[in-house]
Amino acid sequence: MRIKIAMLIPVYLAFKVIYFAASETLDDWSLCSRPCGGGVAFREKCTTAADGESVCVEDLKVCNIESCEGTPNPDAWSEMCEQKRTERYQQLNNFAPLLIESEMCRLACFSDDQDGLYKIFEDIQLPDGTQCREDAVCVQGTCQSFGCDGIVGSTSSNDVCQKCGRDGSTCTKEEGQITIGVTETGIDLDVMEIPEGSTTIEIRKPKDKNIFAIEGSRQTEDRSSSVDFEYSEENDLEIIRIPGPTRDIVSVLLRSAEEGPVTMKYTYFIPNDRKTEGNQSEYSWATTPLGDCSVRCGGGIQNLMINCIKTSTGLIYTDSYCADKVKPSYQRVCNTNECKIRWVATDWSRCSNSCGDGVRARNVYCERESPNLFDSVSENIIVPDAECINVEGPKPLSRDLCSGTKCPAAWHVSHWSECDADCFQTRELTCMKEGRPVTLTLCDEHLTPSLLQKCPDCDPKVLVQKREFKWQSDPWSECSADCGEGVRTRDVWCEDVESGDVPKQGV
Repeated sequence: MRIKIAMLIPVYLAFKVIYFAASETLDDWSLCSRPCGGGVAFREKCTTAADGESVCVEDLKVCNIESCEGTPNPDAWSEMCEQKRTERYQQLNNFAPLLIESEMCRLACFSDDQDGLYKIFEDIQLPDGTQCREDAVCVQGTCQSFGCDGIVGSTSSNDVCQKCGRDGSTCTKEEGQITIGVTETGIDLDVMEIPEGSTTIEIRKPKDKNIFAIEGSRQTEDRSSSVDFEYSEENDLEIIRIPGPTRDIVSVLLRSAEEGPVTMKYTYFIPNDRKTEGNQSEYSWATTPLGDCSVRCGGGIQNLMINCIKTSTGLIYTDSYCADKVKPSYQRVCNTNECKIRWVATDWSRCSNSCGDGVRARNVYCERESPNLFDSVSENIIVPDAECINVEGPKPLSRDLCSGTKCPAAWHVSHWSECDADCFQTRELTCMKEGRPVTLTLCDEHLTPSLLQKCPDCDPKVLVQKREFKWQSDPWSECSADCGEGVRTRDVWCEDVESGDVPKQGV
């Protein structure tokens, strides 16, 4: 006896039914339910148990998923909404399909004529095979997923080689990282090429102002061929994914907008039958400086980017293409020149005199360049003068004569004299110009210094008591008569023994 199950159930339930089956028969697939835009095809699968009883179920698969664009077949949703508008809502000018996540396989129509009126028609199911999600279609009013084999309800998926239901053994994983130094902005930089036929491609780079660019080239200089890819951001990374298999060689470019090193990590899978394609003599290791030398002088270390490139194009390939060649070191010795040594002089000071001759000075010292890459000039090292003398020669002058403008005539005075008997001091005044005495009229009379001043804390009486005096006289004059008696005279005075001053009368 043969029992036919009429209801549609996922195919994986059918697998469970036939687990104990003794035999199985499959009918051919029916015609697709729609010529384009997604439909379903049916086939009957029957199993016969050991007792002779048969159980049959219907398998469904997705078919004709190509767009209906350019064909006479209209969009099913739009057609049904327009039909409903004609039947029930003729007052509306438009009635367009509306996607509602909870009702993906029921007809929903929307009009902007009446403040966003929409209507879900529970009794109307979208045609079987209408895509309701990326990996699902409508079947009898419900959204059901399908596998890579197109069977509704199947859990089959593509492996990393993009082979349906396989184990990934038909391709080989290629992975690594590439660092490029961006030294100029506003240009496209070639990063690497990914071979034709590659699958499950993933390229990651840190978020920055530089922009990913992916192009297909078909092994020519023409870069007009486009490649479909998915771009996403995760944490601090930008990620490009291409499922593949790629029909062209895929060129990875970087549109530079920010200077500095950029490191990209890549993973892709290449079919085993293409892994050895190409002549390995066409590829070689290329070294590119990564950043500056660790020191300015005296010998340091510089990190290098090591990439396998195609010699004819300079584009980067995975390391496996250069596997027959010795890979260079990631570091090299750099800046082995001796650190410079030199005399350093500060600016001259001002002349010691504002006019006429004077002296100016400056600091002069011996300095050796600091090897530290991040030190400024001010952090150079001061060393003994002997090191510069051996290299640079004699030490430059630290003092030198200088001349200002010619000085105008000016008053010059002598030191104050000792206090006289009247407790006053005097001094001498001279008009000088360019070190020589000149006539007094050349000096400013309004600036004439005082020539007389009272001695501080001086009492004439006390001063007299402390001084020593004696009488002094002039010689006698001639006699007033030539004969007989006459008179002759002379001056007599009291005089300070030390200074010769004549004190006031009474002393």
